[in-house]
Amino acid sequence: MDILYGKNSDISFYLSKISKGLRNSVPLEKLIFGMGKETGNTDIQDFALVFAVAKRSGGNMTEIIDRTIGVISGKLEVEKEIDVLISAKRLEARIMNMVPFFIIFYISVTSPGFFDSLYHNFLGIILMSVCMAIYCVSYVLSEKIVNITI
Repeated sequence: MDILYGKNSDISFYLSKISKGLRNSVPLEKLIFGMGKETGNTDIQDFALVFAVAKRSGGNMTEIIDRTIGVISGKLEVEKEIDVLISAKRLEARIMNMVPFFIIFYISVTSPGFFDSLYHNFLGIILMSVCMAIYCVSYVLSEKIVNITI
């Protein structure tokens, strides 16, 4: 891993930590679970739990690990598919969030004075403030919709 990712990479750091733990007679499943906890990766933690159960139960370790890897790989593929499907909607949402500003810019450049009635009297200021509040709420809502965590 040092050659592939470099000596300063995270994977090299955690593998050397696991190697040191094994030399100090710490069980492998504890080391793997600790690595998952430190990285915040639930897949590593799940794998460590399955590994610990397979080790205790004395079942066919290779078959259990292969099945676990298949499940984790399937989960990662589904996450990637969802991310691809949502990325188009994310771009659309960002474009739609910018459209009102482009419209206001276009109108103010092509028709100077058009917005004077909206920005230079009390009723216009209140109306535009309400519109801005509605825009801010819709922006926050659109960000929540397209930023789905899996």
